[in-house]
Formats: sequence, C-alpha cells, structure tokens
Amino acid sequence: MKILIVKLGSIGDVVHALPAVAALRRHFPEAHLDWVVERSARPILDYFRPVDRIIEIDTLKWRRSLGSRQTWLEISDRLKIFRAEHYDLVFDFQGLWKSAFVGWLAQGTRLIGAEPERMRESIAAVFYSQRIQIPPRRENVVFEHLRLVDCFLRDPSALESKSGEPSGDDFEVDFDRLYSPEEEAWAGSELRRRKLREFIILNPGANWKSKLWPVENYVLLARKIRDESSYQVVVTVGPDEQELAADISGRLPAGAVEIISTTLNRLAALAARAQLFVGPDTGPFHIAVAVGTPVVGLFAPTDPVRNGSYRMQDIMIHQNRCGEFCHRRDCGARRCITAIPVDHVWEALCSRLKSAGSKQASGNPKEPAFSPPRYE
Repeated sequence: MKILIVKLGSIGDVVHALPAVAALRRHFPEAHLDWVVERSARPILDYFRPVDRIIEIDTLKWRRSLGSRQTWLEISDRLKIFRAEHYDLVFDFQGLWKSAFVGWLAQGTRLIGAEPERMRESIAAVFYSQRIQIPPRRENVVFEHLRLVDCFLRDPSALESKSGEPSGDDFEVDFDRLYSPEEEAWAGSELRRRKLREFIILNPGANWKSKLWPVENYVLLARKIRDESSYQVVVTVGPDEQELAADISGRLPAGAVEIISTTLNRLAALAARAQLFVGPDTGPFHIAVAVGTPVVGLFAPTDPVRNGSYRMQDIMIHQNRCGEFCHRRDCGARRCITAIPVDHVWEALCSRLKSAGSKQASGNPKEPAFSPPRYE
C-alpha cells in the first residue's frame, strides 16, 4: 500500500492534519506514506514519525519564476517522483483547487477528499475520484480531518463513503513529534541561561494584518502578568519580527520580558515547557496546542470553533464586528482584533492557568516508533 498526503500549508493547516495522518498510519502500519508540503511549512514534519518521506514543493517561488528553466526542472522532478510511486490512495486534506490539482498530478489509483460543501474551494471536488460525505456540523478542523479518515475507513471501497455520528471526543488526537532531542536540549539551556522557570509566552506576530492585536495591548498585558502574578513573560518572534519585538520591549522596563527569536521546531520545544501561550490564530499558536501547552487564543477574521484549539479547556477570545468570519488578510482598520480588551485577555489567562493544573508536554519519547522521514 502506498499513500500520499496532500496538505501543502500553511503551518497551522499542516499541524491540523497531523492527527489524521497518524490515524492513517495506525490503520496501515506497513504502508509507505509520503507527504507533499510547501517548503515554508516543511519544518513541522521534520520529526513527524508516521511519514516515510516528505516531498517538498515551492509553488510561490514557481509562480514568481515561471519563465525560469530551473522552475520547470523542479516541477518535472516532482512529477517524476509522483508518477514513479503509483500511489494507491491520495488524500487531499486541504480542500483547495491547488491542493486537489497537486493530488491529481500524482495520478494515484484514488484521489480522496471531502464533499464540496465541506471544502474551502468547492471546485476542488472535480478532481476527486472519491468524495467523503462527512456529517454536517461546526467543529474543529482537527476533528474534521479525523472524521474524513474515519468515514473512509468505515467503507474504503465506496465512491461516496458515509459515517455514523461519533463525537470528537471519540477520536485519538496524536500530533506525534514536533521537535528533536537536540531542540529540547536547546530549550532547557535557553531557559537556564535566562533564569526562566514558570513563564507565559506572548506571541504577537502574524502574517495577516487582521490578526495583529495592538502592540500597546501586549505591553499592558505583559505589565499585568509581571505586576500581578509570579510568572515571567517570554515574547517569541520569528526571524523577520525583530522590529516588533523591539517595539514591545522598548515600552517596558529593562528585563521585564525576555525576547526569544526561534525556528518553528525550537518554538515547539520552548512552548512545551511554558505554563501558558497567548497569541492569535497563527502557526505558533497551533504548535503550542499540538505540544500540549494551555492556550488563550485571540480571534477576529477566522472561526474560533473551527480554527481554534480542539481542547475544551482552552479559551478562545473572539471579536467580530463584521458579523461574519471574513477571512481577510488585511481589512484596513482592524476593527475586530483591536476590539479585544486587555482585561478580557487577562481574565482568560488567569482562568486558564487555574484550570491547567500541572501540565505535561505531549510526545517525544526517547525511542522512536518509526524511522525519520526522508526528503525529496
């Protein structure tokens, strides 16, 4: 049995699909399982043991350089990899025309996806040879992906698979491994060097401007944490967010917060040791959920039920002055995200810390059950 997973990006989208792919591995333990993913999101899969091979693509780069010979050589190389495998099953967990087209290019025996009404771009369904009928409900995307696999496994030969109504609580949610022992050691060393023990992570960055909670709000929240609790504050940023970090730290007394710039995998190792994570609907937020860290999410343009944490204990704060989940990357005035009050976030933070009790980070047993994935 050869299986190809299509979930190209973004970072959070890839994280959402991990438990469903782990479920496929449990059902097909001897299968050869590949995953095609965008280069920007690939680090999430670096230590994900259910996958045998990672096939990396870069559609953004390809679109920008369609006249380049190198671009067409790379595309041709990926097509050769797809066609050489003769996949029995190709699962499109993304539901976009782009991901469905990539799955179709693999020319597997069956290309499997959800019914059009459950997809982000219904036109993708024209590429599918098998459409999975998932019971209609508003639920977290982690459960949605698991339900797609569950429906398929109940009747894998049917062209239109149907399922009963298991609740999300019946699914095993396993994100496996997001960081290596070396990155875990880095996190421990970094915390010792900075004398950090019990700390809360604030992650202010976002690629969508509509998800950017104001800097002054993070500053006020950091002050409340420092002044009214015993927790230390860590602000995590990516390599391109140094200016944002400097803006926050520059408005606070020296030493009030620790600024840590990390890779995705190091962030996972660091978040696994945090008492709480606060941030918007971004890749780092979903990484924190995946490693078992209690979270408080700040939501505006996206649905907190579908895109928030799958755990009932976590708290998603949502403001929507538009009356809909607009999914706009930049709405200009940012009326929704800026309407989230600092006091509401502080109250949610205190409530989530109280309910968390002792937290144990998930995953990372010393002996891997599978070999590390290969790359193409």
